[in-house]
Amino acid sequence: MQSSKNKSKYDRSTLENFINQYLEALSKNDPSGLPLANDVKFVENNQELKIGDGTWNTVTGLGVYRHYFADLQTGQSAVISVVKENGKNIIFCLRLKISGGKISEIESLVVRDSRGAENYENLGKPPSLFLKTVPEEKRKPRESLIATSNLYFSGMEHNDPKGDYSFFAERCNRMEHGRFTSNAEPTEYGHSTDRDFVTMTCREQFETGFLGFVTRIRDRRFFIIDEERQSVISYAFFDHDGTIRKIDMPNNKTFVVPPFFSTPRTLQVCEAFRVENQQLQFIEVAMTEFPYGTRPIWDREKDPWLRKSISINTDASPKVDHLMSRDQLTSFVDQFLVALVSRDLRPKGVADSARYTENGQRLNIGDGLWRTASEIGEHKVVLADPKTGSVGFFGCIKEYDVDSFVTARLRIKNDEIVEIEALVMRDEFANARGGTLTMFGPRLEGLFKSESCTDLPGIFGQTLPPDERIDAKAMISIVQQKRDNVREHHTLATDVEYGLLLEMTFSDVPNPNTGPVDPASSGPYSIMHSQLHKIRGHNIVKTKSMMMAVPYQMKRGW
Repeated sequence: MQSSKNKSKYDRSTLENFINQYLEALSKNDPSGLPLANDVKFVENNQELKIGDGTWNTVTGLGVYRHYFADLQTGQSAVISVVKENGKNIIFCLRLKISGGKISEIESLVVRDSRGAENYENLGKPPSLFLKTVPEEKRKPRESLIATSNLYFSGMEHNDPKGDYSFFAERCNRMEHGRFTSNAEPTEYGHSTDRDFVTMTCREQFETGFLGFVTRIRDRRFFIIDEERQSVISYAFFDHDGTIRKIDMPNNKTFVVPPFFSTPRTLQVCEAFRVENQQLQFIEVAMTEFPYGTRPIWDREKDPWLRKSISINTDASPKVDHLMSRDQLTSFVDQFLVALVSRDLRPKGVADSARYTENGQRLNIGDGLWRTASEIGEHKVVLADPKTGSVGFFGCIKEYDVDSFVTARLRIKNDEIVEIEALVMRDEFANARGGTLTMFGPRLEGLFKSESCTDLPGIFGQTLPPDERIDAKAMISIVQQKRDNVREHHTLATDVEYGLLLEMTFSDVPNPNTGPVDPASSGPYSIMHSQLHKIRGHNIVKTKSMMMAVPYQMKRGW
């Protein structure tokens, strides 16, 4: 029973009303009438934005489906809902925290899956089991609800078919994007061709080991504990590191993992659990994809999966302990590439405390690209800057059965690599099993294809005569004069002898529906470019560019 010490601070109708106020204001693109705290924090798809940005510019109406959750102890409320974005239905998960009668935290997960949103609209309302109030004497305490819900994540991580899955109720059901994915009629699930998986119970599914390609489930946050309804809603990040290529299941089937999971992937889930008798009765989930290793804004230091690394040096012209020759610097690129394809977790020449980022996300040495790179292509360019101890790489690789393009910056100090910044653009294609297309991401023209490499090194591999060389500072100045719609630009490496400048830039598309062409997405996104410039004298004579879509307003990671 609930003790007087834990007496509720809020009531359900008040908390749900804050959700409704927010959604109504969002549909009108006007947050001015909301009761916002002076220091309100607004996070959308793991990026901190200003109120009025992001979906505030793109939502054009509200759908029918709304599944509310209320935590009467912490003053938090949440909803899994459908909204209209530039005329398309999308899934919208929202968390609000109320402090002193005002909204102090806003966190939304935007899932641009119009088919899933239509499934929800066809349902019209949440599963009835979720909406039942449990008599007070039959309620389990908050800690018990969290513990039972967490068993689901722990059971899916590396999904051992021999695990104890008694935490599933016999009639447990799972619903993903408004579609039942357990106890259902035969149909293909996800990127697989297996038609039997969805016919099984929740427990039977886990006992196949089918989900073993989920290699890490981290940053699990059980942020709403709805004690009245014995429900929990959570956010978690599912990492697929790309190393699981097939799964031999106890039912004598072999699941050959499709190309979608040949490269590192991170999916964030908004997952709700209905608990009864310390068993899961119903699971509802919505999910979308982010760059591998993405972390939440809140509670990001509580999950210890990341090792400590050296502090960031933000000096644009760091001092080096001694000058190295071009050959010495480029040898570190060779060591880095060899370490990738050899899966070397303690590579020679890399400091134990080295800091590594991949597509703007902090990772451990040995994670991400280190697990999937299988071949270094012949088409590549290496830059060397002895004055700063920096070296760059721009070229093609293979990750198992996927063609990829890598841009990398290495910083050398005391004869060791102390910083590695990598950008990885992959070949995105569609096939009968889903291909490698980023889940629910914008479909951009001009993405990397293997034939994009054939002009490397070409002119980029030719040295300049001394009278056509300019220093690094002058090259940076020339490149930065051409800045149309660029939010951030970062010089990664320069090479005076070859007249090369390697950089990354971010540009934003706040509302794709306002442009002159058909939008690649119904909502905002950003584009991360890696660009290699050839500069002769004071002129840019050629630029080679690669790009990928990233979450709106994503930052560099350094």
